[in-house]
Amino acid sequence: MSVRNQKFEAVTHGKVDTLVKEGVLDYKAMMKSRISRERILAELRSQQVFHLGEVKRLFFEANGSFTLVKPVKAKPGLAVIPESDPEFLQELKPNGQLVCRECGNLNNTNDPTRICGICHHTHWVAALETGVNKSQ
Repeated sequence: MSVRNQKFEAVTHGKVDTLVKEGVLDYKAMMKSRISRERILAELRSQQVFHLGEVKRLFFEANGSFTLVKPVKAKPGLAVIPESDPEFLQELKPNGQLVCRECGNLNNTNDPTRICGICHHTHWVAALETGVNKSQ
């Protein structure tokens, strides 16, 4: 029956939620799934992701597991490394652009006073690119 009826399948098997889209956290989906920002970042770290620009999609499956889809080419993104580990953060390469500290949205204007168009916060941090800082 679930093969023929998507509503029946969603009720009996649950639904997949997309928690990260194109390197940006989807807070609406996170609230619906009851998944915290910290839990998502921890999951990404466990899959050797250093920043959100390395994530095309992160799905939360009906069975409680996560599925990570990486982009062909990573873009600059928000670090998933905890701020409590500044030594490791310093090893990563800043890109010169800014991203929203809350959701990872890229600040295309690099204006630190801008309001984020996704989550409406105003705290911007340096975007990271994949790789290790060569100046260390």
